[in-house]
Amino acid sequence: MSSGEEVVSTPLRADNVISQKIANILSTSYTDVSIRKALESLDQRVEKNTVETRRHLRSNTEAEVIKANGVVLKDFSKIASHLRSLGDSIKELNQKTQDMEKLVNDASRSTSQIVKESNELKIQDEKILGKQALLQAYESAFIISPEEIEVLTSAASPVDDQFFQGLERIKRVHEDCQALLATENSKSQAGGLEIMSSMSEYLDRAYDKLYYSVQHEFKHLSGQYVQLGKKIRRSLIALAEKPSLFESALNGLCENRQKHLSMEFVNALSTETASSKPIDYYAYDPLRYIGDIMAWIHSAAVNERENLDALFQTDTMTSGLRQGLASEPWEHGKLDDIKGTVDSQIDKITGSLVRPLKVRVEQVISAETKVTTVYQVSNVLLFYHNTFLKHFKQESAIILALTRLRDTCMRQFRTCLEDKIHQVKENQLQANTDLQPPEFLFDANSDLKAVLTSYESSMAYTAGGNEELRQIIEDMTEPYLECCRRISSDLGDTAAEVFLINCYDLVKINCLSLFNSLTEYKIQQLDTRIEELIGVLVDRQFAQFLKSSGIEEYKDKLNDEQGVVALSTKLDDFLPAATMESTPQLHRLSSPRIGSTITLRASQKFCAEFQRLEAKISNLYPDEQTRSQLFPRSLDEVKVLLAID
Repeated sequence: MSSGEEVVSTPLRADNVISQKIANILSTSYTDVSIRKALESLDQRVEKNTVETRRHLRSNTEAEVIKANGVVLKDFSKIASHLRSLGDSIKELNQKTQDMEKLVNDASRSTSQIVKESNELKIQDEKILGKQALLQAYESAFIISPEEIEVLTSAASPVDDQFFQGLERIKRVHEDCQALLATENSKSQAGGLEIMSSMSEYLDRAYDKLYYSVQHEFKHLSGQYVQLGKKIRRSLIALAEKPSLFESALNGLCENRQKHLSMEFVNALSTETASSKPIDYYAYDPLRYIGDIMAWIHSAAVNERENLDALFQTDTMTSGLRQGLASEPWEHGKLDDIKGTVDSQIDKITGSLVRPLKVRVEQVISAETKVTTVYQVSNVLLFYHNTFLKHFKQESAIILALTRLRDTCMRQFRTCLEDKIHQVKENQLQANTDLQPPEFLFDANSDLKAVLTSYESSMAYTAGGNEELRQIIEDMTEPYLECCRRISSDLGDTAAEVFLINCYDLVKINCLSLFNSLTEYKIQQLDTRIEELIGVLVDRQFAQFLKSSGIEEYKDKLNDEQGVVALSTKLDDFLPAATMESTPQLHRLSSPRIGSTITLRASQKFCAEFQRLEAKISNLYPDEQTRSQLFPRSLDEVKVLLAID
């Protein structure tokens, strides 16, 4: 029994060993980097894959490992020898170090007193150096040299870089004294007050010197175009910290510029130079004359503003004014508003030009009688009025002057227009034999065209015009058209309508239609009037058609066959030449289109009347053969003869 079990168990154990090996082999990951490297190394060492090689693989590998380890041990034996030698050297160095430390300790004990005295002297030296530095700092911060005082206060010394450096130094000393006043030491406070008092005196004298220097510089600023030099700008920026002096300096600048600018303007008007004629030379040409005057003033005003803007629009000026206003709040005036200050000064400077400007412009306006020229001058003034608004306030003298001058110009414009209309009315008004518009209407059209052209190129231009322009259009058309209506009242009926249509059409086509965006409302108004007159002429020609064709005579005699025959005969005589025999006055219409329209509408009304007549005859004579013998004409034939599609 036991032997049988043993027989069975033996192969089971062998199977287990094999299974375990197989499991180990299968569980091995051949993607492992270390295994891959080992196999690659083995592949490099094994040249031939033979049975002999595989059998001795392990022993050969172990032999190589032992050989490699032997090489390593041999190399490390050399290192061990070097380490032993290094250890001996370190021991020797340690011994020498100990000997030196002993010598140093002995020396320290013998020199300790000398070192102590040296340290005490060093401490005293540091205290002395500190006091010396403090004294130097005090002198630098609070003491002003006589030379610096001389530069700041003496009239003999110039205002130059050295002056401004000294001024900045005194200001710093004055500010630094506040640190002395903040201490609890009464002596320091007293010293601070004394220094501040001295610095304040020096500052006042320095600012006075600077103020008089600026005033002196202003006296040399002449000519139309001036530039505030670097020195003047620097001086004014420094004076900004004293608002009272700064404002006085600005007033001096304004007075100086007023005087010189006024003189330059008068010279430009009346004095000839080597390169140009005086502006007054062109007084015969109002547009050029006024334009040159305004261009000169604009150029001068822009130059003055650029100077003041360059002065005020700087951080140093703004900062200086802010500090000055804080120290002298009762002296500020309007200096807290930089833009307002510049505007005010520019207004003062250019105010000297207003009077000569008004005199010249008013002379030109009052002497001019040509309507179009006066209006063009008005547009020049309006252009510069709007241009100056970029540099001046609405209430400034130059803007108010230009506003009044333009009002004067428009009054003169209306006066000239009224005079011209009055002259037309005084003349004997009579229509031409060809019923064409009178000569004065052509002149009025020419004036209106010039006015609208001037407006269209002006700064006041808007696509739909404005109320002022509408009133101008009314003033330049309606009085003349009223004269035309007076002329038409002396004409016969048809001639009167033809004459008025020609007049209205001239104004609409030859003038207003060229400026459709500005005159659309007026064109519609004239179209309405023309349409009313066309309606009158259509009715009149229609009545003539009825009379010439016999319809008016025989329409109540249709019960009589003889009457129908007579109507048919007269109608046959009328129709072939109906449109050719239209009212002769229609051929005097300046617009053939309007004449054709009148004839066409009259013909259409005639056809409608003929259709009613034809229906009435059909009712009275139901027999078609009889009716065709009495009245052979049909509506279609009539339309063809009257050229109606």
